[in-house]
Parts: sequence; C-alpha cells; structure tokens
Amino acid sequence: MPQNRNAEMVNNLTQDFARRNEFNQSGARLSDVMMWLNRDGGGSMIWAFDAQDQLCYGRGAAAGAVWAETNIDVSNYAATANGGPYVTLNGTDEYLSIADAAWQEPGSYSFLVWGWAYPTVATLSTIFAKWNVLAAADDRSWRLYMPNAGTLAFQVNSTGAPAANVSVGSGVVATLNTWHFVAGYYSPSSLLAIGTATADSPSLTYVTNTASIPALLWDTGSALYIGALSGAAAVDDHWTGRIGPGLARFNVPATNIRSHMTRLFHATRWFYQE
Repeated sequence: MPQNRNAEMVNNLTQDFARRNEFNQSGARLSDVMMWLNRDGGGSMIWAFDAQDQLCYGRGAAAGAVWAETNIDVSNYAATANGGPYVTLNGTDEYLSIADAAWQEPGSYSFLVWGWAYPTVATLSTIFAKWNVLAAADDRSWRLYMPNAGTLAFQVNSTGAPAANVSVGSGVVATLNTWHFVAGYYSPSSLLAIGTATADSPSLTYVTNTASIPALLWDTGSALYIGALSGAAAVDDHWTGRIGPGLARFNVPATNIRSHMTRLFHATRWFYQE
C-alpha cells in the first residue's frame, strides 16, 4: 500500500545528511565549485586546471587545448590527506602551458582567476600567468604570483610594457609549506582585488586597488602558464612547491566579488587542510 510522503521527516533528514562528512567532504563538492558558477560569480569559464591531468576545461576545451607538461609526468601528481589534488613543481624546469590563442584574452571584460598553491621557497615565483618577462617582448597581460617579499599578489597590464604594470598585493607574507587559497579579480577602469587565506584560516584577507586601473588588458602574444612565466629563463620565475586546482572566468560581476571569493575559499579549503 503506498504511503504518503512525510514532508517533516524529509526536511529533518535532509538537514542531517547535509551536515555529514560524506556530503561536505566529498570530492564531488570540489568539482562542483570549480565547474559550476553561481549568481555572485557568473561569467564564462575560459580555462580550468583540475590538478590531476592535462585536461583543460571551458573555452579552452572547446578550442581543443590541453595543458602541455614540461618535464612533468604522472609522478608529479598526488593528493592531500583530504583528497585535494595537486601537481608538484621543482622550481627549476617544470611547468604547464597552453600556446597563445584569442580565447585567452580578457580584453575589456572583467576577469577572475583563483586557485590553491603551496610554496616551499619564499622567492619571486608564478602560480598562473599570461605574462612574458622579457622586456623586449612587451607581452604582459596578467599574473597571479608571489613577489620576492613572499606576499601573494595580482598584477595586470594594458600595453605590454613594464611601465604599465598595475598591482594589488595581499599584504600578508605567505607561510611556507602551507596551502594558500589565492584569487585575483580585475574590473575594467575600476578595481583590482586579491583574496588570500591559508587553508586553516577562519576568514579571507581581501585587499583592493582602485587607482589607475586600466580599461582593458593587453592582447598579449604570451602563452598561458601554470608555475612559470612565458620566456622565463631565470629559475626565480618558476614555482617551487605544489599547485592545486585553478580556473579563470571572464565577465564576472564586481558587485559581490568579495563574497564570491569567500564562498570559493570555504567551499574548497577542507581539501587542503593538512
């Protein structure tokens, strides 16, 4: 004999399930945050790296792009104790890249890039970038990186020339051998922002720059890189440590960008608590 649905019981059990570890600590939640947008962070996904293989998601996938591995093989990939995937880079000659293509250019669109990174050396080094360090190339567009001081920073450029660099720094010195969430945001003519936190932090550090923000980002000829810069000859430009998942979206609204960065951080940080 069929039974009527008990709405009260369903509601009670649903809330209980949502608090259980198999729900909020499932790897599917990490994938969900990466691959699906929400109302505060809507915009086209341009590229994504899941830190498990060479696959590129978003418009990069539609263009047939994959991450080319330089001096990287399957032994570079692993996961944290909580299942957060990552690739380990030696700081010398290991990185991933995709050749320059029109779909990578933010132009006058707003731009959000975020990911997880674990530094083991406090030196100038790159997490994600579309930036050529050779002065003669004038191919600088944007980079999410760690300057020599050890603070995480986001930098953009509108002409490709070094004099046009505009930056926002977190103001917090990165902790070595520790996982950090880092997100950079650009809104044309109005805002640069960076959000950073260690995996064990209770909150996100959010810093903005509203001075001399360019109206567009340079249409660079530089390749898209993970863990290095295009044309980087110096070891200092290579990331030493681990890099976890990351992605970029264009046309992301500025209205609630701080709350969106915070959501991304809290939704993924359990995987990088060690």
